[in-house]
Amino acid sequence: MQQSEDVVAMLKRKKLNLFKNISQYNQSITNE
Repeated sequence: MQQSEDVVAMLKRKKLNLFKNISQYNQSITNE
């Protein structure tokens, strides 16, 4: 069961990183 929790944590981190990248991308567009 521990392994599935690790997978969930990894997916959450990837999602968070993706969200950060999107917000940074949006900021760079509005700053143009």
